[in-house]
Amino acid sequence: MNAQDIVNLFATSLSPDPNVRKAGEIEIRRIGGQEGALTALMQVIGNQHVDIAVRQATSVFLKNRIIRAWYIDPDIPKPDTAPIADSDRVFVKQNILSLLVAAQSRPSQVQLAAAFKAILTHDFPDKWPGIVDDVLALLQSGNSASVYGACIALLEVIRSTRFRTDRKIMHGIVEKTFPTLVQVGTEIGNHFTPENAEGMHIILKSYKASTQTSLSPHQQSPESIMPWGKLFFQIINARLVAPLPGTPYEWETSGWWKAKKWAFNTLDRLFDRYGSPSQLPEAFKKDVKAFAEQFVTSFAPEIFKVYLQQVESYAKGEQWLSAKCKIAILRFFTACVKPRATWDFLKPHVQTLVASFVFPELKFTQERHELWQSDPLEYVRRSVELDDAAEPSAAGTTFLIQLARSRGKSTFMTLLSLINNVLSGNAPEDQRYGALIMTSSLSGVIMRHPTVKNEMEQFCVKFVLPGLSSDHGFIRESAAEVLGGLERFGLVWSNPANLEAHYLAIGKVIEDPDLPVRIPAVICLTHMLRHDLVKTALIPNIDKVMQILFSLSDETDLDVTTEALETFIDNFQPQLAPAAVQIITRLAQSYVRVMGEYVAIQESSLRDDLASSIAVEDDKTMALTGIARAIETVLDSLDALEDSKEIVANCQEVVIPIINLTLEKQVVEAFDSVFSLVDTFTFTLRQITPNMWSVFEHIYKVFKEVAIDYLDEMIPGLDNFIDFGKDVFAQSPEYRRMVIDVFVSALTHPSLGDADHVHGCALGECILLNMRGHIDQELEGIIKSAIDIFSKNIDLPALRVGALNLLVNTILYNPPLALRIMDANHPGFAATFFTKWFEAIKKGNLGLPRVHDKRLSVIALSELLRMNAADVPASLRSGWPGIVGAALAIFKDLPAAIESKAHRFSQVEPADAEDEGSVPCIRSALSILTTHMADDKDVWDDEDQYLQMIADEKERLDGIRAANAESSVADDVDDVDGYSIADEVEEELHVERSIDGVNAYISFKSALTSFETANPEAYAAATASLTGEEQTILIDVMTKAQEAEVAKSTIKS
Repeated sequence: MNAQDIVNLFATSLSPDPNVRKAGEIEIRRIGGQEGALTALMQVIGNQHVDIAVRQATSVFLKNRIIRAWYIDPDIPKPDTAPIADSDRVFVKQNILSLLVAAQSRPSQVQLAAAFKAILTHDFPDKWPGIVDDVLALLQSGNSASVYGACIALLEVIRSTRFRTDRKIMHGIVEKTFPTLVQVGTEIGNHFTPENAEGMHIILKSYKASTQTSLSPHQQSPESIMPWGKLFFQIINARLVAPLPGTPYEWETSGWWKAKKWAFNTLDRLFDRYGSPSQLPEAFKKDVKAFAEQFVTSFAPEIFKVYLQQVESYAKGEQWLSAKCKIAILRFFTACVKPRATWDFLKPHVQTLVASFVFPELKFTQERHELWQSDPLEYVRRSVELDDAAEPSAAGTTFLIQLARSRGKSTFMTLLSLINNVLSGNAPEDQRYGALIMTSSLSGVIMRHPTVKNEMEQFCVKFVLPGLSSDHGFIRESAAEVLGGLERFGLVWSNPANLEAHYLAIGKVIEDPDLPVRIPAVICLTHMLRHDLVKTALIPNIDKVMQILFSLSDETDLDVTTEALETFIDNFQPQLAPAAVQIITRLAQSYVRVMGEYVAIQESSLRDDLASSIAVEDDKTMALTGIARAIETVLDSLDALEDSKEIVANCQEVVIPIINLTLEKQVVEAFDSVFSLVDTFTFTLRQITPNMWSVFEHIYKVFKEVAIDYLDEMIPGLDNFIDFGKDVFAQSPEYRRMVIDVFVSALTHPSLGDADHVHGCALGECILLNMRGHIDQELEGIIKSAIDIFSKNIDLPALRVGALNLLVNTILYNPPLALRIMDANHPGFAATFFTKWFEAIKKGNLGLPRVHDKRLSVIALSELLRMNAADVPASLRSGWPGIVGAALAIFKDLPAAIESKAHRFSQVEPADAEDEGSVPCIRSALSILTTHMADDKDVWDDEDQYLQMIADEKERLDGIRAANAESSVADDVDDVDGYSIADEVEEELHVERSIDGVNAYISFKSALTSFETANPEAYAAATASLTGEEQTILIDVMTKAQEAEVAKSTIKS
């Protein structure tokens, strides 16, 4: 392949003529998979005489080709992707490092680095053991270009290994390269300038990336931590000789401030993850406890001093700090609050830090004002998201909350005094905004304080109510946020007139001309719905409020506005349910609009700002899922109406197009929501309307193409199609083929695991129960798949039960045919299966843990008793009489199981029973406790306890499962130290099946009568061998069957 041909071809891909460009792109894709293509591409990239734009385009294609095809999983083939030839692989690995070093264009260097990392991910260290030595040689070369390229390469080596479970790989890289890397960094640091800052930035990123999952022994040693620590401090303390050119935004993204940011971030991680003994997760203590104890006493105080100096210098106006550096400083201060060792040196400075560093970030700054004017939606988005990794104000808020919750005894009243002083004095409006925002941030702690919470009604009367009518939009915004925060956490109004005044004021600002005011006002109003006074007052105006909410939802596409819609629909069901079709039509229109905008972003080729595009995509997908949730809330509201099925059916016709649109466009992020809608509609109506079958076809299509990972979410809807559309399946071989294909894929697809196989078994059950007599030809394939799963060494209890039930269902479907297929495909398997089945029955609740498992087995055993004696396989005849005893063993446990299930069902509370604003008792108690905690102890609060509880529970369950697996191998016992299979196979309280209406007692009585008539000898053998207890159970079963028959006939008459 000629390199010049490659140059000419990529030049056409840059043509302004779309036809020429498209033809070039097609040809590039055609030849890109040929042997020698990568070699030629690299030669073009390395040729300095080729136009730089062509080289950059070539490097992008090279990167994409390597990422997609360097490794192709044999279990997940890519028929449209040609494997990379061995000759190209050798050439690429021999030359990519030197090409990376020689690249003069930063964009090309980025593409080559990504390709380099992709190769490392699959080939290092086993297939590329010498690459670290090659990088180290360049790092030690003394040539500036080689050293810089080596720094980039080392960063990619570290990135490619930082999440590996074998930590020795990362530790070896660090030990080999970091002594040289810190020397290089120190040399740059001694002459640190904006010109060489990019190299420093990469060095510091490498260090931080290496600490992602562990801190190597080398990094814990004094020989490492001392020079690196000195380097971090050196970069943080560096001052510019002359101001950087450009705007503050450009300064933020400069190499100088990125290097500082990574120095701060790395020190933060060292302390927060590895250097604070009292906060160490259990998993880290064995490896880093000694390091942490040394770090917190010797190193953390020095970090604090350096950070404090930075803050003091910034507060005096002596230097500028980037937003990311402020965030890192505040993150460190926040981490210092809980450990007593660091709290001791933080405590004396808290008041000054809050007043001079944190509070200024909360004020209504000029930057906020400009954003309010230029892009109010972005202003709202930042206010709502409160990302403490992106905004200094959010990081400052996190610091304040941590102080109030963890060291409230010495800080809480100080914080409230600051708020009160600002609001009670003649402070400028921008400061009053900051004080109100600070109050809103602390509202959760305030409303849990035993005395302060009782003062907040008067606080609202004095400061919030006037703020809601302020001439300044930002004051109205902050006042609405305060009231919403206090209401969320249970503000109590002693005077109804005060509540009414605040409600009326909020009612006005939900129509405020400024978007940033309307959003917190609407959120506040949703929290105020807990008051009967407010709900009653809103009833006459609910249509108007809903229009405001719909308008806000369309204007912003924010999740919070959709959540507000859901809340209002839920709280005003009687008023809104009659208009359900109109509301859902409005929601569907919004969904289509958002979907169109999302698809336009996806399909656009003009994505100059990738990060921004991804953020917008996330907003759109959240809006789509939020609208879908609102539709479900409307459907739930129809439960309050009698004879609502016609309304639901009309709503379904409105929603079907948006379900199909989502599936057609393959918006996978919204699949969960639309599959839930399919389940809701089909289950509520208990029929499959003609138009809904188009949804079934789309579900099958996306399952085959992109949605196999959504099997869990689509199974309930598929079950409903089968349960309520069985007549259509009976008439449509194509639909039967589709659903059986989904079933087989669920059990056999290489990308699916045991949990998915459980869903596959459940789907197979549904097919067999509903298509009796219509899938005789397909039964052999079903049984083969079932046997393959059943015969595996299964660790997951739910799958053991599911695989057993699947085979039991094949027996129930057609006993003679199923038994013949079993032995024809796997000679002797029928006898093996019966042995396993009867063993499960003997274990009682350990073998058949749910009511469904027991009922299914009884009904299947009853079908076996009805078989003609001639159809019973010879291998099973001697044990055939044991069927009666097996059924009676199930009947022994069935009444208690049914009673237990009914009791559990009666105890289930609605998912939304807990008030939105309420907080779990343990969290409330711990929050109050930590608010008054003494300052001479480490803080271990609810957050720490929760994380530790998760770790402990995981360890306990892992131990139980390991013990259970060991026991299963040894003697197939399912009860180990109090643990049983029933602990993991939960009773299905809300699942309905077609056999639920079959009375197991009547079925068994009828079958036993047939058995006696058709096979008297086997019947005599079966009944003669019964024990006294079994005879008593048999009498009870026959009595209950007779009673059920009488009751049934009475109902009919």
